[in-house]
Amino acid sequence: MSAFQNANNITIHDGTINVAGRDIIFNTDTTGKLDLHKLLSPVSGASYTRPEPVARCYPGTRLKVIAEIDKWITDGGDRPILWLNGPAGSGKSAVSQTIAERYAPRIAASFFFLRGAGLRSQIQKLIPTLAYQVSVYNPAANESIIEVLKNEPDLLHGQSIQHQFQELLITPIRATRPRWIKKPKPVVVIDALDECNDKQSMATFIEAMTTICSNPGFRLPFRLLLTSRVEEHIQEQFNNPVAQSVINYLSLQSFNATDDIELYLETQLSAVYTTKKHLMIDVSLPWPSYSDLRQLSKNAAGSFIIASTLVGFIKKKMDTPQNKLEIALNMTNGLDPVYKQVIREALKENKALEQRELQILELVLAVIVILEKPLSISALGKLLNVKASSVAYALLGLQAILLIPENDHDEPVQLFHTSLRDYLCAKERSREFCINLQQNHAALAIKCLQVVVDYTTKENGLKDIAIDSYALITLKADKNCMKIIDLIQWQWDKVEKKKSKENSWEYEEKLLREKMKTTPNIFISQNYYRSGLNVDHFHVSQKISSKNKGQQ
Repeated sequence: MSAFQNANNITIHDGTINVAGRDIIFNTDTTGKLDLHKLLSPVSGASYTRPEPVARCYPGTRLKVIAEIDKWITDGGDRPILWLNGPAGSGKSAVSQTIAERYAPRIAASFFFLRGAGLRSQIQKLIPTLAYQVSVYNPAANESIIEVLKNEPDLLHGQSIQHQFQELLITPIRATRPRWIKKPKPVVVIDALDECNDKQSMATFIEAMTTICSNPGFRLPFRLLLTSRVEEHIQEQFNNPVAQSVINYLSLQSFNATDDIELYLETQLSAVYTTKKHLMIDVSLPWPSYSDLRQLSKNAAGSFIIASTLVGFIKKKMDTPQNKLEIALNMTNGLDPVYKQVIREALKENKALEQRELQILELVLAVIVILEKPLSISALGKLLNVKASSVAYALLGLQAILLIPENDHDEPVQLFHTSLRDYLCAKERSREFCINLQQNHAALAIKCLQVVVDYTTKENGLKDIAIDSYALITLKADKNCMKIIDLIQWQWDKVEKKKSKENSWEYEEKLLREKMKTTPNIFISQNYYRSGLNVDHFHVSQKISSKNKGQQ
C-alpha cells in the first residue's frame, strides 16, 4: 500500500517517515516543497556540461557517424534506443559529447560513466542523477518526480532499477509532452556503460530498459543514446532477441576513420611546426610529409586516442619534434608502445634528480592509477607529504599520457585514457613498469593513515578538512586497514563517552592523541611499506586492540 494513499495536499517539513524499518528523510525548502537535489543526491560532474577537459569530435571528423545519429534522432521509427559501440579509444565518448552539445536544447539528461572516478562509476547513482537533471530540464517533470517520491518514499533504495527507470525517467518526461502538442522528443545520453564498476547491475539495467521498450503498444517518450565497448555482459543483453526489436546498432568499426585521423594529425602537427619553428630550422615543408602522415595514421589503427597520444608525445618539450616524430613512426602496436616510451623517458629524465624525487614519480603514478577519485597536485602533495612543486615537476614527463592542469594545482590530475590503467596493471603488457596493486594499496593506506593521525594533532586552522576526509574514506575502503581504523575509532569513542560523564576528559584526550601518534609506527616499517600488508602485521594490530580493550 502506498504510504500516502488517499491523502491529499501533502506537505512535508523536514520530516522522517519509517517505511519497512527504513528512515526516509525528506528535505524541504522554506516553502515546504521537496528539495530534490538533497533527496536525489545527483553526481556532480557527470553530465555533458561537466568541466573541461572533455573529449569531443575534432572539427570535420566523424561526419558520417554523426549523420547516422542525426537521422536516428530525427526519425528513429520504432527503435528508441541507439547503441554506439567500439573498442577502447575509438572515440565513443567524443561522439556522444558532440551529439549532446549539438542537441543541447533537447538533452533532458546525460550521464558519462568513468571508471575509477568515484560516484561516476556507480550505477546506483545513475537514475537519481538523470532524474534530477530531468527535473531541471522541465518544471512539469519536477512536479511528477516530487509526486512519485511522496507516494513511494522507498523508491530510491528499496525498488528495482526497472521500476526506478519507469517512475523517475519515463513518467516525468512523458509529463513534459502533452499529447496535443507535437514537438521533437527529448534525448537522454548515457556514455561508457562498460566503465560502470558493477557488471551484473549494468546487465540488469540494460535488460530492464529493453524489456520496458518492447512491451506491445509502448512508446518511449525520449531518444536514448548509449555507448560502450563490446564487452560480454553488455553484448549479451543487446543481442537478446527482445532487445533487437527496439535498438539501433551502430559500430564505429564500420566507419573507416583513416581520413579523419589524417586530418586531425595534419592539423595538429602543422600547428607544432608553426609554434616550434626555432626547433625546425633544418626540417623542410611539408611537415610531416604525406608518407609520414599515412604511417602515423596507420599506427593509430583507427583509434583517435592513439592519434592524440602520438601528437602529445611529439609535442613534448624534452626533444625536437622531428626526433619525436621518427620515434612515433615506429610505434606500430597500439597504445602500449606509446605508454612504454613515455614512461621510460620520464624515468630517464628523473634519473638526474635525487632518489627521493625519483620515488615521487613512481609513487605518484601508482597512486593516480589506484585512487578511487582523482586528486589535484596540491592534494597529492599533502597526501604523500611532499611539496606540490615536487609532484608537478616529477609529472612533467608524463604530460602525453596524463591530463595535468597547467595553471591550477587544485584541479585533479587524470588519466588521459582509462586504457593506461589497464596497461599499468597488466604485467604481461607493462612488464617492468607494472603497478603492484597489493604493494601500492598498502603504501596508499599507510599514507592515508599518516594523514589521519597527523591531522588529529593539528589545530583546526591548520587542517585541510578535504584531504583529511579523503584519506579517511580511502582507508575505510581498504579492508586491510580496517583493524587499525577500528582501534582508532574505538579509542575516540571512549574519549567521547568520558566527555559526557566527567569534567577531566582533557587528560584522556591528551593520552589518546599521544597514542594515535605512536600506534601507526608499529605498522609502518620499510618491509611493510615495500611488500604490502601481511599476516604478521595483522596479528600485531589484533594484539594491540585486544590488549587495550582488556585494560578497560
